[in-house]
Amino acid sequence: MNCKKAEEIITTSIDGELEPGLEEQLTDHLESCPRCKQEYEQGQHFKWMVRDHLNRVPAPVHLKSQIKAAIRTIHAPVSWRQHAGDFVDRYPRQIAGAMAAMLLVTFSLFTWQYNQPHNPPALVVELVKHHANCAIEITSNQPEEIKGWFKQRGVNLTVDTPPLDAFDYELLGAHLCQMLHKDAAYLVYENNEKEVSICCIENVDIELDALDRIEFGNAQYYTITYGDRNLVLWQDGETIYSIIGETTQDDLLAMAAETRGI
Repeated sequence: MNCKKAEEIITTSIDGELEPGLEEQLTDHLESCPRCKQEYEQGQHFKWMVRDHLNRVPAPVHLKSQIKAAIRTIHAPVSWRQHAGDFVDRYPRQIAGAMAAMLLVTFSLFTWQYNQPHNPPALVVELVKHHANCAIEITSNQPEEIKGWFKQRGVNLTVDTPPLDAFDYELLGAHLCQMLHKDAAYLVYENNEKEVSICCIENVDIELDALDRIEFGNAQYYTITYGDRNLVLWQDGETIYSIIGETTQDDLLAMAAETRGI
């Protein structure tokens, strides 16, 4: 399968409507084509973000029975225009409500998409996805216990597990996930049911210059907003570090400085 064919069926695959044979071909292509894989992952993330931001609008209680009753009263064949006109005459408030809901959804999607980075690095998409979706695998507020847990799984945590008490965030635990075929170590903190994750991942490529660069204290960081999460990233040697959360970038920058001991 080539890239052109893959691009034509990626959306169908994300919607779960692709026939098995083509699905297998697409999977094989994505494993060998980073560009198409990034497009696929961004499409998945967009669908997930839309799902989480949509509010379901319930239909009026008696709407279904009223529609059936209206259909039963039709004795002579009429054009679809007349059907539509009669329906609008009978149910003006319901039609207006449905149209308002559709406009609200359309505006929300447009606003959300307008505020997204046009081409966010694949790593940014993955960082947010795993921050939001991956469950904690070890529950502990003891840094050394968490480091030992990572070590047992072949990951030497190269960042200290910082106490974020000054920011009213308490260490909850950690999890390990695969990200762009690499092991990514997550430390998870919580404050009033809002989580912040510190992630470190080694030997992964990312175009940091595509992000906003900020000097904070005596160090350099890169920032980006994706969806409703802010991210602060920095690089030490071959390791990329990030702090992700639904809090301000200023708070995340301060946490990053605490993490680095700067």
